[in-house]
Order: sequence, then C-alpha cells, then structure tokens
Amino acid sequence: RISLAAAFGGGLVCLAMGCLVGMYAGWRGGRTDAFLMRAVDAADALPTVACVVLAQAWIRAAGGPLAGGGARTAALFAVLGGATWFMTARLVRAKTRWLARREFVEAALASGVPAGRVLRRHVWPNLGSVVAASAAATVPRLVLFEAFLSFLGLGVEPPRVSLGALARQGFESFSSVSPRFAPLLLPCAALALVGAATARAARLLDREERETTPPAGEPRDAAGALA
Repeated sequence: RISLAAAFGGGLVCLAMGCLVGMYAGWRGGRTDAFLMRAVDAADALPTVACVVLAQAWIRAAGGPLAGGGARTAALFAVLGGATWFMTARLVRAKTRWLARREFVEAALASGVPAGRVLRRHVWPNLGSVVAASAAATVPRLVLFEAFLSFLGLGVEPPRVSLGALARQGFESFSSVSPRFAPLLLPCAALALVGAATARAARLLDREERETTPPAGEPRDAAGALA
C-alpha cells in the first residue's frame, strides 16, 4: 500500500510539473520554449539516483518540520515526482505545439477568445492521451524507484512497510545455515510484475510519442485532433 501511495503521490507531482511546464513552453514557443526545454534537458542530464539519494539523506538529517513520518512521506512523494517529470513535459510540449497550429485553435484566437480559455477549452482536453500514457509509464516506474530507495534504507521507515523494505528484511534474514526464501522471493516477485508492467507502459509511451510528433509536412485535420 505504501509503495502504491508513493507511486501515485509522486505521479501526481510528476504530472503536475510536466503538464504545467510543457503546456506553457508549447503554447508560448520562441525563446521561452527553447529556454524551458534546455532547462529540462539540463535537469534530466543529472544523475537521477544520486540526486534522489542526496535529497532523501538531506531530508532525514534536516529534522525540524521534516522530522515527522507524514512529512517525510510527503517529501518522498515530492522527490520522486521531481525526478521523473521531464518526459511528461516533453510530450505535453510537443502535443501543445501541434494543437496550437490547428485550425480550431487559430479560429478561436482570431475570434477574440482569451488564450487562457482556449487552453482550458481546446488544448487541455486534447492532452488526455498524452497524460494517460505518461501516467501509465510513471506509476510502475515510481513503484520500483521507491522500492529501491527503501531497500537502501532511504525510503519509508518502520513501522511503515513497502516492497523495498520487505525485500530488505528478507535479505537480512537470509542465511546459508537456515535459508528462508519466502520473505525474499515474495516481494521480489511482486517487483518483477511491476517491472513487466513498466516495460509494457514504456512501449505504450513510445508509441504515443511517435504519434504526438508526426513527420514534418504530414497533415492532420482538426476533427482528428478533437477526437
């Protein structure tokens, strides 16, 4: 349950940051788009695992308002989401750029509809497929990420239990004298299923990315965009 909560909480942070940055960059275009996307590329180039481990270690050592278990869990959600929103931003930006050049968006702007209303009424509803594909790929990935951190002792803390914490306990209780396979194999089997779901979602995300960025010069009608 904690693993799923961390995945969904981190996924919400990931989708919120990715959608906000991607929509703004794709809608504004020009230098704003170039600057934000270069910032996304620079942040994505940082070693994710090292940054998350350092952030979690700092949160554990900070104390104060982060000393409580609930605050640390919320901080874990923020760290997980803040390390995985880059692909979402790229996908949303590409889809927004494509929608901004569609006839129904240009007609709404030409008729005097404010840009904010165009984004809410015409752009955001058509981002559903991109957001859904990104969420499908992000949630299982975050389950594995949280399990990795908990296995290292940087995730959830007792008495809270996650798949990574269970795998760590099973690993610590395993010995050649009295081997006990079940405490180690059961959480590892669950993580293997999550890994298979991650691979499936990654293929879905790759297909959505190819459909979102069609070859230059390939026309699509507005009716297809609204479908």
